[in-house]
Amino acid sequence: MASEVLVKLPDGSTRSLESGANGHDLALSIGKRLAKDALAVRINGTEADLTQELPNGALVEILTPQTMAGREVLRHSTAHVLAQAVLRLWPGAHFAIGPVIDDGFYYDFTLPGDARFSDDDLARIEATMREIIAEDQPFERAEHDVSEGRALFAEQPYKLEIIDAVTSGADEVDAPADSTTLSTYKNSESFTDLCRGPHVPSTSRLGHFKLMRVAVRTGEATRSDLNSSVSMAQPLNRKPRLKSTLKTSHKLSFEIIESSELNWTSSVSLTS
Repeated sequence: MASEVLVKLPDGSTRSLESGANGHDLALSIGKRLAKDALAVRINGTEADLTQELPNGALVEILTPQTMAGREVLRHSTAHVLAQAVLRLWPGAHFAIGPVIDDGFYYDFTLPGDARFSDDDLARIEATMREIIAEDQPFERAEHDVSEGRALFAEQPYKLEIIDAVTSGADEVDAPADSTTLSTYKNSESFTDLCRGPHVPSTSRLGHFKLMRVAVRTGEATRSDLNSSVSMAQPLNRKPRLKSTLKTSHKLSFEIIESSELNWTSSVSLTS
């Protein structure tokens, strides 16, 4: 008989799985519908990819689009696709951070040649994002030491800033503070991002978004060399809040659209 692991579920029940089982295996053991909806897992309070092996005795929660944590995974993974699309369209662009914020996310860029996003760019950025989604690219996690990370992002100055901040003990959004190990996610041979995760299994799990219109970055506290890309997303049972959630001097402009398939709404704005 193969060795087994016993995991606990949030409702107090337990599941016995083969040793080496991961989050997807757990979801599939509960039901095919849950396995289809599963985006990531929370293991003993820490969020992780579905491919993470489950330790014996762990408390495990399956994260789906119906949970706030699941929606945050969707938003963060969509932010990666947005960054990938921008770098595909503007080779040589520098990308900074793309964290989830209240009801959405943003991603900061510097475009080559001092270029700025415009309304005319929205359609082709969205089209490129949908190409990436259709390519069904897996989010592949890897870990690197600091020297490997610096070599990997040698042409990305903002990523090098984050690596320096992390290794000096600062608390950054893209990696644990005071760490000698950096985690990355690769979507393809041409795109890797510095990130703690988790992410959806594949880009094909994304797609419920709409690039809407350009917003304007203002204020002395912002970095003038950065363009920002912002996506707002809300479940339909909550009243949309049309105000800035960045808690910075960004001036945001966005609209809310509905997506009936996942029962949440989203839009994306780009700053110039």
